[in-house]
Amino acid sequence: MQKQGEHLNLVQTAARSVSEILSKENMDCCLFGSLAAKMFGNNRCPKDADILILQRPGYPTLDAEALKRLIAEKRPKNFYLKMPKDPEAPYRILWFSLRGPPPPTKASSSSLEANDAKPKQRNHRLASECKVDILIPGTLSLPKLPATRITWIEGIPCIPYPVLLLQKLQSWDDHRNMKGDDLWKRKKMPTDAADVRRLLNLKIVVQENVVKPGIEIVWKDAELFDDEQFMTVSRRRVRKYCEAHPDRAAEWKRLGFEVGPVDDPTDDEVEVVKEGAGGAVDEEEDLDDLDEEE
Repeated sequence: MQKQGEHLNLVQTAARSVSEILSKENMDCCLFGSLAAKMFGNNRCPKDADILILQRPGYPTLDAEALKRLIAEKRPKNFYLKMPKDPEAPYRILWFSLRGPPPPTKASSSSLEANDAKPKQRNHRLASECKVDILIPGTLSLPKLPATRITWIEGIPCIPYPVLLLQKLQSWDDHRNMKGDDLWKRKKMPTDAADVRRLLNLKIVVQENVVKPGIEIVWKDAELFDDEQFMTVSRRRVRKYCEAHPDRAAEWKRLGFEVGPVDDPTDDEVEVVKEGAGGAVDEEEDLDDLDEEE
């Protein structure tokens, strides 16, 4: 428990640091994924920080790789870039450590890059560093949120609860649909399902989003859900989740979703499911607990 507490503090510190750096650069950000779920009250300790970057209108727009470099350059004592396993991959992986980066090797292309340490050194550093995934709106159907919609918890910006819930549901469905060489990723389904269950059990948070007469349904909020295809597939995912976990159907129904049996998807729905499961990112395809570097 002590190690989990120390690691949670590390990941939270990484998130606060990214927020501070980007604020000075006229950008906003918010957590999603397992760290955001933890901030809302989930009891599972996250391994990494998944951060959605919200760039303000009127300023230069940076892609994910440029944002990683910016963060590493602004605070090199804590942030550094690592090579992925594939040396020809067009991306780097952003890491955070309170102890600072490991010594650069000859293979590193700059002082901001550090290759993986040797096994003995790496075991020593496991509790002192964490990966920071940087994503931009549109990736994994993440919305382009206005800064006014960010939820602040303990000084950390988080994605709103309704978006987080459907993103966690998407993780469950993506892993459920894995095939071929990715079939092994299905082992993540129980963890995904448990995360969704815990989020549904957060009574105080859920009550704020329960459908009530005369109140606009949050799921139609265009600022939170600017992708109609994502919402179409999300409604189908809810019904699939309820088929697999019927004891949760009442909670989803209370939030305004249909929970009946699912017919075969249309061709358009199948394509959206494939997009959600596959082509969003390279190194961040399996966020949080399925990191290729761990």
